[in-house]
Amino acid sequence: MKYPVDRCSYWLRSGDFELATHAHLPASGAATTAVLLCNTVGHEAIHAYRSMVRLGDEIAAGGRAAFRFDLAGTGNSSGDADAGDLVAAWQRNLVDEVRDLKERWAFKQVAVVGFRLAAPLLTAVLDELDIDGITFWEPVTRGKAFVREIQAVAQFAADPNVGDPGRIESGGFTFTADTVKSIGSLSLDASAIRDGLPVLLISRGKNARLNADSLAGRSPFEELRSREYDRMICEPHYTELPLDSIARVDGWLKSITMPDGDTIRQPDLRDTANVTGDSHPHIVTESFFRTAEGSLFGIVARPADYEPGRTPTVVLPNAGSVCSVGPNRIYAQTARALAAAGLEVVRFDLRNLGDSVSGDVEAANEPYPEFASADMQRVLAHCRASFGATSFVLAGLCSGAHTSYHFALAHDDQAVQEIVLINPLTYYYTPGMSLDNPLQHRTVRHAKSYVRSARRPENWRRLLTGQVNYRRLAKFSIRVLLRLIRNGARKVASLWTHHPLSRMDEDLARLHERGLRVTYVFSDTDPGYWIARVDSPSTFRRLANSGESAVIFIKDADHTLSRSDNRAELIEHLTRHLQPDGAA
Repeated sequence: MKYPVDRCSYWLRSGDFELATHAHLPASGAATTAVLLCNTVGHEAIHAYRSMVRLGDEIAAGGRAAFRFDLAGTGNSSGDADAGDLVAAWQRNLVDEVRDLKERWAFKQVAVVGFRLAAPLLTAVLDELDIDGITFWEPVTRGKAFVREIQAVAQFAADPNVGDPGRIESGGFTFTADTVKSIGSLSLDASAIRDGLPVLLISRGKNARLNADSLAGRSPFEELRSREYDRMICEPHYTELPLDSIARVDGWLKSITMPDGDTIRQPDLRDTANVTGDSHPHIVTESFFRTAEGSLFGIVARPADYEPGRTPTVVLPNAGSVCSVGPNRIYAQTARALAAAGLEVVRFDLRNLGDSVSGDVEAANEPYPEFASADMQRVLAHCRASFGATSFVLAGLCSGAHTSYHFALAHDDQAVQEIVLINPLTYYYTPGMSLDNPLQHRTVRHAKSYVRSARRPENWRRLLTGQVNYRRLAKFSIRVLLRLIRNGARKVASLWTHHPLSRMDEDLARLHERGLRVTYVFSDTDPGYWIARVDSPSTFRRLANSGESAVIFIKDADHTLSRSDNRAELIEHLTRHLQPDGAA
């Protein structure tokens, strides 16, 4: 079911930043009330993205307009997390977004929803906001508690404070020492809520700072106790929509705002912005787009002086179930860096993910949908028709690598010159396969573990004295033995038939014969390289050894390159590999 909602995306200038903003408008074209959805920061913002999109659609389907945006230095907005103290910028973003809805859009009423850290950011500037209602969703009540949370997550990083003792790298996102200090000074201030302003609180338990007593009867107050938060911010491919909370927010908004009726006065909106700033030596612009039928959302980044068709267009489909921003914001950063180097780069959402989703869709939130290749084909057609693209490099992380690989296999498109596969967890996904730990991944990981263990004498003593899990060891040994038998049988068969040894051998050989280059980028702790060696014991090794396929390794990196230095190294490798001759 598709919602009766019209979507548009635009850039809003706020101080030194361009904010990526998305409108959900009733299909009737009429609304008196706008609702601004204010997401949080860090990994929680990425994980909650799906829920914010759904909330926007529900609100618009009910006759109110909804607006989402990314805070400065986060998501698809401009700016870098390393750009000093961002808290003041975030507070200004909130003020500017509300003011824009009141002044340019001319909505008579504006309500806001603040999720997690957005809650104390809102109360800090509440006296500057002309609003008619506010929802606090699982609010951070004390900034110091939030800092402790991101510090706890940062402990999982191998080196969480690279180069700056006050800096925190948490869950793939960077917080400078100045930003951390400013976050620590935030608090949810109930006294800032003006008399008569309706308040809705959604939380897992009683909130000591925000409740009917703290408001002392000054404002209408409602509360929903919900346990949906944990499921809505788990890993993106496992998130569940908080449908009860969404329905409560929508119902509450209808109870406090005027019914729809006024025709929406849509102002002139900018779909293109300079995301690097005028002082940058290589200015990059980004433009929002939707494919011809309106179903797929994407962003194209390019140099300000780009000439259509001058270089291959690099295309990035979703990595996992994360929106076009990419895990740890890696797609936004990569696209802008490659554009600064002279390339045109497109990142887009498959029809079941990110900003392409509308309503209940087929294969909702699945990272390996059967229609991924069809969606890729639509985007390439749009690039040809709208951007003048003449050739392509398809790249992607994790499932994005799988999408690029299988599009190349299914379509003999001579315009596709190269595919770049970054940390694929599997080269041949089948429904039901684990999204976290495919069998090939487990086999490779266990093999490496057993090799390391075999080098330690104490482990041999444990084996001989019955202190190991013999059942697990036996299951692993059987898997390896069966794989060796299969590979041996393929080798024997290939001698008689002169055919490649495996499906992947055959597929890679076919791509090579067509002149399509395959480049691999692997984190050295990830299994993709070893899976390729096992699944393609002939062609992969031959092409890699001859240099006809480039194989790049990122040292000490995890699957999604959650450390900033690993992402910087990836971007440097890709820039060097793809940079056109004579470019910046």
